[in-house]
Amino acid sequence: MRKYKVLLLVLVCSLAAYGFVVYLTKTVTTVETIVHWDLKSPSSPVDNLHAKEQVAAGPQLASVATDAQGNFYVIGHKKKVLQVVVVDADGKVIKTFPLRRKDGRPIPYAAPYFSVSESGSYLWTLRRPVEDMIGRYKWRIPYWILSVYDAAGTPLQEWKQTNGRMLLQAVGQNGAYVAEEEDQTSLYRVGHDKPERFDKQLGPGDFMDRKGQIWRIYYKTPQRKGGPSGMREYEASVQEIGKAARIAYSFQMPVKDGFKPVFWHQDDAGVYFWRYPIGDNGYGIFNVEIAYRVGSNGIEELFDTSNLLVHKGDLSVQPRKMLKADKEGFVWMEVGYFETKSRLREYQIIKVSPPMPRWRSWIRGR
Repeated sequence: MRKYKVLLLVLVCSLAAYGFVVYLTKTVTTVETIVHWDLKSPSSPVDNLHAKEQVAAGPQLASVATDAQGNFYVIGHKKKVLQVVVVDADGKVIKTFPLRRKDGRPIPYAAPYFSVSESGSYLWTLRRPVEDMIGRYKWRIPYWILSVYDAAGTPLQEWKQTNGRMLLQAVGQNGAYVAEEEDQTSLYRVGHDKPERFDKQLGPGDFMDRKGQIWRIYYKTPQRKGGPSGMREYEASVQEIGKAARIAYSFQMPVKDGFKPVFWHQDDAGVYFWRYPIGDNGYGIFNVEIAYRVGSNGIEELFDTSNLLVHKGDLSVQPRKMLKADKEGFVWMEVGYFETKSRLREYQIIKVSPPMPRWRSWIRGR
């Protein structure tokens, strides 16, 4: 009898060990909250966010930019003053400062296009200057203002923009590209009165990196007919201003795959993009986003926000702009919690891991 008890104990321990190994090796995706601001709390660095315009990489809750040190720069309002809040990679507020015009006037409204140089030395904004006009027609101002600030928020230079805009991207140490709507892209530099102009237009979903390279994803061939898989071939290309595009990667995805804006490129890792899933009715499911990476090893699905976002009582949660990624596949993105369809209550920036064994996520979390 004792022998059977020993065997039973060995069997139970073996099953428990096996189960624990399976548990440790199970693939999981983890979420870390970097920024969490309750906009109704007096301690919040902002009490309102205005970034209503959809930029090339998708809809955004706030105007957010990053530097090479891992800091986030967020534009928001505090007591009706537009200001920049700088937080480090752990979400700690480093500094805040107001945004003003070159003549000293405070800026009352949003700057939907925002970019920061790699070193953090220069901040660039592109916005409609509603303070220049008053009355019922102030939203019909026929120009925008491109401004550059130093790291302390001191306005250094302004340019008037009249050709429309699609993208603002800081490049190098003292330059910024503005992609315009009339088939051209302009390169502005600190200390120069006029920009360099190039005959190149960016389309919706294109992404420009800090080197000035343009990344896009497009159909390679028409939809295959009669195929049971319903797959379509795509290509990810890269193009430098003034040069011809070249193909970086080719891959396949299902036909019903929605919009595919590129939001990041990382050397030695590939191109990061996202899409809305398409429902059975043929329409996009706009409160869900799916992130992908395509590189030399092919296409990889990183995460689906429908399985990650935490719901809070009566607040509705919505994923928004994907902000950046790294070579390991971690993605930083905005999440908003709304009291009503348009009234934002909580603002978050979260860090989402790529799929990895649970034991590895524990080690990285330490």
